[in-house]
Amino acid sequence: MKIVITASIPWFEPAITELQMKYRDIQFVNPKIESAIHREIKTAEAAVVVNWDQKLHRAAKNIKWLQFLTGGINKSLFHEFINSSISATSLKPLFATAGAEFGLAAMLMFSRRLNYIKRHYLSNTPLNMWPHIPEPEDLTGKTVGIIGFGYMGRELARKASSLGLNVIATARTHPLEYEWITEFYPLQNLHDLLKLCDYVMIAVPETQQTINLVNKSFLESMKSNSFLIDMSGRGSIYNFNDLVNSITAKEIAGVCLQTPLDSEDLSIPESSSEFWTRENVVLSPKRITSVDMEDQIREFYKENVDRFVKNMPLLGLVNKQEGY
Repeated sequence: MKIVITASIPWFEPAITELQMKYRDIQFVNPKIESAIHREIKTAEAAVVVNWDQKLHRAAKNIKWLQFLTGGINKSLFHEFINSSISATSLKPLFATAGAEFGLAAMLMFSRRLNYIKRHYLSNTPLNMWPHIPEPEDLTGKTVGIIGFGYMGRELARKASSLGLNVIATARTHPLEYEWITEFYPLQNLHDLLKLCDYVMIAVPETQQTINLVNKSFLESMKSNSFLIDMSGRGSIYNFNDLVNSITAKEIAGVCLQTPLDSEDLSIPESSSEFWTRENVVLSPKRITSVDMEDQIREFYKENVDRFVKNMPLLGLVNKQEGY
């Protein structure tokens, strides 16, 4: 058996070394140039990839499994691959803790008014700033609505519930009984959920159904004192014109976004825009990840190789038809 590692990532190499020692009958190949990758992929049964394209797909005659070193793989989903028998796994289970902790941090930031801390205060700390800042609020007793109930959404529900929040959720499919939410809303009742929330958490993947999800209608359904928090890190989910208008008109209390670098939406405000200077608009400097994930990714991949060899169910399996 041959497994091709198409990505050249130094911190990932220890996992390959360990697997080579464990499985002497498996050839692990890490070609460094494109021509070598295409040559090796022809006879490989599995591969580690960041992206998958039609040229690789057509060359790969024996591939049965692709391990993506990303959480989402939507940019690699083309017709031939979707309809093939190749199994695809991603790192999506590993984002549960980092995503949930980010969501909690953002809620605590807004509730304790920590968003009023500004970088320019570092050189001129306003010791008398407190009279001009709204009183903090407790998270306990507030309602958080989770839009998307995958790995991140479920972990956030567990952690938020332990802090005394009332947790409600919606998703494309109804979950099995889940102890950390008080009520589940079918997706067609999304706007009923939004009317109840003090915090709205966006934890959906990027699919054709979620692009432009957060639009004028969505924002108008939120309470004027509720906060919008992005856990997905996908700029395409947001209609930025509608979001800017909603914040400017004070239709919602605030928003916390991750850097929307992947979006081609030309309506995203420029970095010099006044929008980004508002106290109730917070932009995270990092996407949802952590330094701990390098170890987690190595262990995750080693486990999946074990499962692949033993013909067991793989972790992080992607539904190619649904896109996540």
